[in-house]
Amino acid sequence: TLTDAQELANVASYIEKLCIPLDHGHYDSKPGDSEDPNWKPPADTAKRVAEGKALYEKECLECHGKDGEGILGPTLKLNADKKAWLHTDGSLRSIVALIKSGLEPSVTESGITMPARGGARLTDEQVEQVAAYVMHLHRTAPASP
Repeated sequence: TLTDAQELANVASYIEKLCIPLDHGHYDSKPGDSEDPNWKPPADTAKRVAEGKALYEKECLECHGKDGEGILGPTLKLNADKKAWLHTDGSLRSIVALIKSGLEPSVTESGITMPARGGARLTDEQVEQVAAYVMHLHRTAPASP
C-alpha cells in the first residue's frame, strides 16, 4: 500500500502519463473517447487514480486481485474483444454506480455478492477515486486473452 508521501507522488506522476479522460462534470467518458492528441487530463486525475489505487489495495484487492485480474470477483480489465467491463458501459458514471450499489448473487456470473461500496465505508469521493483507478487498469496491463 502507498503510505509514504513520496511514493504517492511518484505513483501520481507515473499515472499522469497514462491517464484517460475523466470528465468530472458528466462522468460519461469511456476508454478511447478522447482521440484528440492535444487532450490533457484534468489536473487532479493522476492524484485521484493514485488515491483510488491505495483504496483499491485496501478494500477491493481480496476479491478482484492485485491488478484487477479477478479472484472471487470478476476481472476488472478489458479483454481484447470487449469494450466495457461486466455490468457497466465502461463510463466512470456507471462504474461509480456499480460500486455504490453493489451486486446481488442473482446478477453475478459466479453467484457471489459484491456488497454496496465493496462492503467498506467508502465516501462518495472515495468511490469515485476507486472507479478512476478501475478505469485506469486497462491502460496499465495487457488485456486478457
